[in-house]
Amino acid sequence: MCADSRPFSAVGTSRRRHAATPSAASLDAQTVPTAVMVQQAVGYDGGKKIKGRKRFTLVDTLGLLIAVRVAAADIPERESAKQLLQRLHQER
Repeated sequence: MCADSRPFSAVGTSRRRHAATPSAASLDAQTVPTAVMVQQAVGYDGGKKIKGRKRFTLVDTLGLLIAVRVAAADIPERESAKQLLQRLHQER
């Protein structure tokens, strides 16, 4: 656990003397298999043929974490990405 209570992006940018708001970001999705006994928020990704969850990470150009979303693997990537970006927009 980080002793600093600021968000990840604020911690990294203050040490490097960059702007507090990123100029660009990269969104990536990964399908992760789950344990056999896990029942909540699990789906089947037909494209990768994996039963599990998808994790979406949004990072800035320095690789600093901006946002994360975990969803069932059967939810389309487009929909989860929209929800992640909408949530981020609402928080700012």
